[in-house]
Amino acid sequence: MINAPAKNIEPEKSAGLSSGRILVLLMLFAALLRAAAALTRPMIQLDETAYVRMAENLVNGHGLMEISGTTVTHFSPLFPLFIAGVATILQDYVLAAYVVVVVFGSLVLFPTYLLGRELAGERVGLMAAALVAVIPLLVDYSSRLYSESVYTFFLILGILFGRHMLRGCRVPCSILAGMALGLAYLANPSAIFYPVVLIALAVVIAVVNGVWRQMLKAAVIFLLTFSLYAVPYVVYLHSETGSWTFNGKSPGVADSASRGLDFGTVEWERVMLAIDEESGETVVQSIDDSVNPVAYIIAHPVEGSKNFLRQEESLYFRELPHILPLWLLPLIGLGLFAEGWTRRRAAKVGYLVLMMTPVLIILIMYAHDRFFIPFVPLVTIWVARGWSRLEVWGDETVSLSWPEDGRERARRWVPWAVGAAVLLPVLLFAVETVIRPVYPVEQREAGEYLAPLTGLEDKVMARQYTSAFYAGATAVLLPYADYEKTTEYARRKGVDYLVLGRDEIYVWRPTLEPLLEDEARHQQWELVQVLYPGSDRETLIFRLRDE
Repeated sequence: MINAPAKNIEPEKSAGLSSGRILVLLMLFAALLRAAAALTRPMIQLDETAYVRMAENLVNGHGLMEISGTTVTHFSPLFPLFIAGVATILQDYVLAAYVVVVVFGSLVLFPTYLLGRELAGERVGLMAAALVAVIPLLVDYSSRLYSESVYTFFLILGILFGRHMLRGCRVPCSILAGMALGLAYLANPSAIFYPVVLIALAVVIAVVNGVWRQMLKAAVIFLLTFSLYAVPYVVYLHSETGSWTFNGKSPGVADSASRGLDFGTVEWERVMLAIDEESGETVVQSIDDSVNPVAYIIAHPVEGSKNFLRQEESLYFRELPHILPLWLLPLIGLGLFAEGWTRRRAAKVGYLVLMMTPVLIILIMYAHDRFFIPFVPLVTIWVARGWSRLEVWGDETVSLSWPEDGRERARRWVPWAVGAAVLLPVLLFAVETVIRPVYPVEQREAGEYLAPLTGLEDKVMARQYTSAFYAGATAVLLPYADYEKTTEYARRKGVDYLVLGRDEIYVWRPTLEPLLEDEARHQQWELVQVLYPGSDRETLIFRLRDE
């Protein structure tokens, strides 16, 4: 048992090992790791296609138009804006999107280091940055075209500057916190939580410390700066939805979760992609877009409570190993409880806990590993502190048990041995996470086949947006309905082509099996191409005949 207070094992000071240079090296390593992971991606799919198409439409003067051809509130604008900006230089939207996620995914190390240094010391800050460089979930989504890396960078910056604002009432920190959280809000509307909490904390600090005048000035400047970024987007949401809301995301996720449905399952598609008889749209599209998920939960408290328990179970048994490697969990406990808490340290831990309370909203909606990404850098600070305590244990163990003639040399190797034990398994897990997925490249190839035949005015219907994206066309999501209703829906939507795999029909759309039979059974659809015939990747491309 270690009875002595914790002590830091500081590296020997030299010009080549300053903290700043170590941080730069870690960021370069993180960028190389994420770039290597991005090179393994043979295609983009799902939300990735929507973000890239939004960027294309912005540059081409069509505004915030996504791949389905409608103005969009579900996808936030900042990520597509960055893609559009970089694409004007690189002349390649997909490459530009990868550059954005890799750069911001690597930049997350910087505010994590600063926050860790402020809360637990310089060494812990560097350790937290090293963990962020290799955590599998962060590597994975920093090499895929999602907005989380952009959002996480600005959010951690906002949390950092927000703490400086609360501690010193300084105007520059108020401006920087407002800017960072304003940009975070434009990447993900969940960031609206943080100005509310920071203002509440400012009131508490002003009351306790009697600094009303200074705190009021800091708070007003913070809110004005944040509003410069947030208000224009709120006005845009009002123009699109007809209601004043901070969040344009559809409550479809919360609605399907309340039904006990998991996204990406046959049952989810059977229920949520069925055609609603009243609206003529799919069920997921028929849910009122003007109701944000939080309002939806408030309006359905019983369903929300039941879903909270379901999502908590899902988090514990299914998602948690993807969010943080399980062997790092003991280090959290070691970092938090290996020594007693002073009031100052309790305040630091409490601040981080408060910054993580939006996790409760996720558990009310849908516990998917992707939604926990912004909180992982905060958790790594506790993991890093546990790592530093493990070094102390190793150093004291060597001091107590190693032969005296080789003791000092052995002690110098302790940080390297402990660091390797912590980081190498995580790095290997990150590599395995990246190379594991199997991509439906036949969907991309179907789009590339259609590309010479289609343009933005043409519509491609499929279970995913991939084929429409690579065809340069507009996407229509394939409903879950029988042959007649699907054909009627396609005509109503102006569909030109249908892309569907043979196995997709057997597993995901058995109601469309007439498409696999003699052409007499599907006279309204002309089979124009078959990719990978006779294999489990066989993909059929149909053209909808004129009436």
